[in-house]
Amino acid sequence: MFPNIVDFEGFGAVTRIRAFFIGTRMDMENGISGISVDSLKIRIPIEKVKILDSLLSTENWILVNADTGEQADFEGYDLEFKRRAKTIKENGITTRFAIEKQQIGFKTGVTVEYLVILFNSKLLKERYFEGITDENIDLIYEYLVEYKVAFFSFIDFLSAECTDVDFKKDINYESDFSALTKTLYGQTKESRDSGKGAYRLNRKNNQGIQFSRRETTQFKTNPYLKIYHKGVELEYNSTEFRDLYLADINCHNRIRIEATVKNKRHFRALFGKAFSTGLQSVLMLSVDQREEIFKVAANAHLQPLIKKSKVNTGMKPNTTVILNALNIIMEKGISFELARDALISDIQGESQRSRKKTELTGLYYTHIKGSEIDETTKEIQEFFDTVGMT
Repeated sequence: MFPNIVDFEGFGAVTRIRAFFIGTRMDMENGISGISVDSLKIRIPIEKVKILDSLLSTENWILVNADTGEQADFEGYDLEFKRRAKTIKENGITTRFAIEKQQIGFKTGVTVEYLVILFNSKLLKERYFEGITDENIDLIYEYLVEYKVAFFSFIDFLSAECTDVDFKKDINYESDFSALTKTLYGQTKESRDSGKGAYRLNRKNNQGIQFSRRETTQFKTNPYLKIYHKGVELEYNSTEFRDLYLADINCHNRIRIEATVKNKRHFRALFGKAFSTGLQSVLMLSVDQREEIFKVAANAHLQPLIKKSKVNTGMKPNTTVILNALNIIMEKGISFELARDALISDIQGESQRSRKKTELTGLYYTHIKGSEIDETTKEIQEFFDTVGMT
């Protein structure tokens, strides 16, 4: 829990409360398995900020909708934000500062100003794989203030409203990642709508699959979800950062899953109308709540899971048909146990169902178990469990 820090200011606050940060722990050495924040935007009311960099002008502002945190005048807000923002790039780390005006009422024309900061977990340097958590947010604060673009108290930082929050989960995946993304692509729910469906990449320098678009406004039904090879990304696209801070960490089998919670309405659709979108509240989400973000996103895009061994010659026709049925279902990525139970689910009578279950189990142990297709199916099933598919 965060301590009571109402009276704390600046770096003194960081020093005094560092020991009080207690949160859900993961493998802190390499960030495997736990869910944490990878990147986000925060908004701090301008009256609580001291602007230190003259290039960060209140005249170069961006108008946004106060209800959603989205650009009010036109699409392409992210591009406009990056164009207008004060951008700092060093050692492979990019951080952006900007002034935004939120329009409170379109009829009244009332606006309020905010300092907006877009930052990511690369600010943690050697601790990058931890992601941003309640246990290291003090370090993030220190790094942001050290840029001397603007000053704000630590308590105002924790109270800042969050939008475009990317949650991440890393896993080690030692099997064929290309085969995994191909299976995921095959499991994608069909849609003819622009911006829906899946986009798969299998290039040397970019491997993964993306569902929806980061800019989506249909976050309830079409949330942004991305699964990609983090080791490849670091090797080809984040070389400077990797060489400086992660040179001693083996990332060859690291897969990253990211899900975005877009804004206040998105958070409240997930966790109820009373949910606060302050930075402190977002960092204090429970394990179950963070898992729910991935589960909802996965179920929005992927069909329930349903691989294939070669059928031996010389089988009786009926046995061949049954084994082919198992193979076809497992070809979709469903484990044998799920496939078997689905095949016998409508058989009437406990004894007949039991006999057929025994028959299918015998076929599995004789012709499928231990095969490459069987092992791949199990690995894919484990991956879907990790994502939160039901």
